[in-house]
Amino acid sequence: GFKSGGFTQRVFPPIIAGVTAPPGTPDIDLIPTYDPEFVKAYELGFKSTLADGKVRLNGALFTSDYDDLQVQVFNSVAPVTENIGSATISGVELEVQAAPGNGWLIEGSFSYLDAEYNDIETDLTLIGENFAFERIPEMSGSLGVSKEVDMSDLGDVVLRVDWSYRDETYNDAYNTELLKTESYDLWNASARWTNTAGDWSVLLSGRNL
Repeated sequence: GFKSGGFTQRVFPPIIAGVTAPPGTPDIDLIPTYDPEFVKAYELGFKSTLADGKVRLNGALFTSDYDDLQVQVFNSVAPVTENIGSATISGVELEVQAAPGNGWLIEGSFSYLDAEYNDIETDLTLIGENFAFERIPEMSGSLGVSKEVDMSDLGDVVLRVDWSYRDETYNDAYNTELLKTESYDLWNASARWTNTAGDWSVLLSGRNL
């Protein structure tokens, strides 16, 4: 796969021949440009249904090799996009759904990512090879449990609780501590009543509890 190359339209301070660039610099060289980014992606996965259809388990192992990686950098006042080198992102993902009966439903997922720069131009970008990728958590996961209760002529109620987790992430390529998002987990819960005809329902829910 690939991402197209391009140019940075707004540059500050401006690059002007004879002022901030050598006299006679061609116009095309006054515009910061970047080349396409290429990636080779390899994935091995499976999808399965187990326990007489009560459990669904899916998983994947993958690795992605990037060349001419495009990253937004701050070499001056305003950001520009540069091709900084090569990188690899590898990981594993698992997801499971289970319906053991009696109105129970269990859903879960897990993801592990290993992202690292292989060969980058540190003098051009001021980004170190040991820096963490921006906006990529090392681990994340979720778990949801719901229970459906049949109340006969009064309809039915579905109670559900969800939990999710996300590792710390940096929000810029320079790993600025002030912009870092710490690891966190979230809880959501809900209760939904539906009448016997199935045409009315009432939902009480809370997010980020």
